[in-house]
Amino acid sequence: MVIGAVINGMEKKLQRWREPYVKHIAKLSQHTERFIMAKGNCSHFTHFSPELMQKTLKLKHQLDEYCKEYREWIKTSGAVKNFERFID
Repeated sequence: MVIGAVINGMEKKLQRWREPYVKHIAKLSQHTERFIMAKGNCSHFTHFSPELMQKTLKLKHQLDEYCKEYREWIKTSGAVKNFERFID
């Protein structure tokens, strides 16, 4: 699967993702949670405006819901053979 682009100088180079899409969404959710908890060197969430904090919390919730719905769709749709490959 080739998704995304890496900008190398002035040209874009497509990058291959080695993990299923659902894993990337789950990782992004985990990173967002860690960001919200203001752990490590990335603690500027606590300095956000209330509006931006709320948008970040909403993004985390949406990522979790999307990941859950996507996993369920993969399992039940019948559109994907060997669905286990795409959700593990």
